[in-house]
Amino acid sequence: MIGVSGCITSYVALLAYRRRADVSITRMDWAFLAAALSTLPAAGRADRCAAEGAGGRGAGIHDGLNCASQENGALLSSSFATISKRFGKQSKAFTYSCRSCSLAGVSPPNLMRRTFILALLTLITGCAGPVANHSQHAGNEAASPDSYYLLPGTASPQATYSLAWGISNDSHVDWKRLENGDDAYLDSLLGDQGQNIRNYIVHKQSKQIVGTLRGVRYFNIGNRSENHGSLSAAWTSDEQLVLVLHGGKWTFQSFDAVTLRNGHLRRQTDIGKPMTTAIGKWLAQHYPAQYPSAKDKLVINLGHPAFKANNINFTADILAEIPKAEDGFTFEGKGTFKVQKHSNGSVSVSLVSIVAK
Repeated sequence: MIGVSGCITSYVALLAYRRRADVSITRMDWAFLAAALSTLPAAGRADRCAAEGAGGRGAGIHDGLNCASQENGALLSSSFATISKRFGKQSKAFTYSCRSCSLAGVSPPNLMRRTFILALLTLITGCAGPVANHSQHAGNEAASPDSYYLLPGTASPQATYSLAWGISNDSHVDWKRLENGDDAYLDSLLGDQGQNIRNYIVHKQSKQIVGTLRGVRYFNIGNRSENHGSLSAAWTSDEQLVLVLHGGKWTFQSFDAVTLRNGHLRRQTDIGKPMTTAIGKWLAQHYPAQYPSAKDKLVINLGHPAFKANNINFTADILAEIPKAEDGFTFEGKGTFKVQKHSNGSVSVSLVSIVAK
């Protein structure tokens, strides 16, 4: 569809250039103009597209293309209004006659040059707009019951949302077969090093996928799960923020704060790195004799995050140790951290306190 639109626009641009000396506007021209203007989006629809684009998630691939087309239409409308305004400075209105229409007071070269530029602008935005939208993940995807598997223990407080896992590009997985322990079938789905695994946030009632978690590949079904892996979720009571901790063997694989808005995944922010940095500074301050010599080999693991009642502070278990070392510096405690949500949906975390066990 994009290719057809581009070819038609290219043809219009070529005609505009070849007939740039012709300033007559026929009744058919007015008919095409009216048809084009009728496709421009209403204000409400355009606002919704803008709101969905701001969240980094569309309303599905189909709606993403519609929003892109409407953005292009809005740009064309804006450009047309600008040219009309410039023409209006030289002529108060279009003058119409039964045989033709003309723009009074505008020289033919200037008029057709602007028309040619506008046609090229339409071509560029028409081809580039949808491509940009394809680079973004489509949220709230219509999902069949076979496209994902809910992960136990990850539901939000009111059971509105849950974490889930599925297989990329496969919406008809036989989950019963996996529950019954068909290892060969499971291995064929997972791919090399689990590259086909996708983790989602799912709206349980509507069964829609709210969004895909970036960089997380965890599965758990029957008696099989990721080797040395785990996945936990700590939700705020309003279900607008969830901390997703992807555990590993010696230390966690990822720790992200995921914000939601109006049923859409809005932003995913890495909080694991700033948390371990803050813990390292705290250890250096409180264990000046032991920590400096061990810090290069020390790994810091986090576990069991849980929000407090204020939805601002949360706690997490802390374990700092040297892997496979029988002796040396180790620390075990519980940390309290504070989250701050920003206007763009991102989250920052600061250390409040650490208590040794």
